[in-house]
Amino acid sequence: MNKNIISFDLLRFNIVVSILLVSVLMLGNTAFAVDNTDPVLTDVSILSDNADTSYAEAGNIIILMFAASETISTPTVTIDGNMIDDVTNIRGNIWSAAWLVPAGDADGEVEFTIDFSDNASNTGAQVTATTDGSGIIYDIIQPYCGDNTCDADEDCSTCASDCGICTSSSSRSYITTLQPYCGDSVCQPDESAYDPRDDTGCEADCGMLEYCGDNICQAEEDCNFCESDCGACSEDSDILNSTDSIDAEKTDENKTISEPGKTSALVDEETPQSLTGLMIANINDSKTVIEAILVFVCALLLVNHFYISKKKQQV
Repeated sequence: MNKNIISFDLLRFNIVVSILLVSVLMLGNTAFAVDNTDPVLTDVSILSDNADTSYAEAGNIIILMFAASETISTPTVTIDGNMIDDVTNIRGNIWSAAWLVPAGDADGEVEFTIDFSDNASNTGAQVTATTDGSGIIYDIIQPYCGDNTCDADEDCSTCASDCGICTSSSSRSYITTLQPYCGDSVCQPDESAYDPRDDTGCEADCGMLEYCGDNICQAEEDCNFCESDCGACSEDSDILNSTDSIDAEKTDENKTISEPGKTSALVDEETPQSLTGLMIANINDSKTVIEAILVFVCALLLVNHFYISKKKQQV
């Protein structure tokens, strides 16, 4: 066998063995890092494309944005109980999830969940709240000036009907608002007397409502009108009421008297002039009777005179 070939094979063998030994030594000195840290979401916020980004209605888009403390796999997101398919890695560790609000959702706060894990399969704690205090209210009827609620974007200068009238203070350089309320000692047009039957009204400003059944016998109430407040009518009360009725009937009868040539006439019993008229009417009646008697007597005298004259002519 050729000695040169044998020497070359031994040299090649020695080189391979040396490379293997060097590789083993290098691997022995290398440290492998192990990731046991769970990821966290450092920034979470939610908003809508509504004019008021804290409200949403059907047709609005709700956007949930969050940032992770390290690289994470595509997270699982739900908004208002709906699984979100549109989850996007904007850049680095920043993600967003978008949801188109459908019609028919119930009014109230929109809830969400975020489940996530890093590339080492460490799972982070589920997130259900924002870190900046933001939130979305689903409301079919959007707030407006005149809904009797002074909203965050309203004040006395933009909506006095909800937030009250602006007044300037001599000791202050800014504007303050005065909102009418029950207890401000002014019975406002939209306030009423307190009604304990349905616990409505404002007693402090408008007093207590008077009604039959409030256990107070008011000036315009009596036993006939409101027995619950004034008690049952006694027998004396019934007799008194009957007497009053009889007196009233007699008074009505006394108003009617006879006059010459008329069946009846009403006489005003409230003034002295009416009494004088009654006396004159009686005197006129007497004169008529006397005049009739005189006429009758004169007629008898004429007949008697005619009869006597006739007798004398016959004699």
